[in-house]
Amino acid sequence: YTEGDLAKFVRLLREEDGAAMDMWDHYLDELAIGLHNIRMLFDGSVIIGGYVGTYIEEYLEALADKVDALNPVEEDKAIEYIKPCKYKVEAAAAGAAINYIDDFFDSI
Repeated sequence: YTEGDLAKFVRLLREEDGAAMDMWDHYLDELAIGLHNIRMLFDGSVIIGGYVGTYIEEYLEALADKVDALNPVEEDKAIEYIKPCKYKVEAAAAGAAINYIDDFFDSI
């Protein structure tokens, strides 16, 4: 729809573009299924990162509601265990550097 330009897609969402909103709602439905499955398997918090993690915070409540709708058993609300990433840009680079930073501090 936006030729892979997520920033443009999110801008269209904010402008309430009907097609973008429909696609996003479908995406959140699919993401909710994945998050629900991860929670059922590992019973832990889930951090949403990557390119979508950059923008997910403003849509987190809607996503959590979709996850909650899939699970009538769990008492915890999804908003409590689904977290947006803290690093909005180049998170993979920061993650890859962690081992080297730990090694550096261990050598001091």
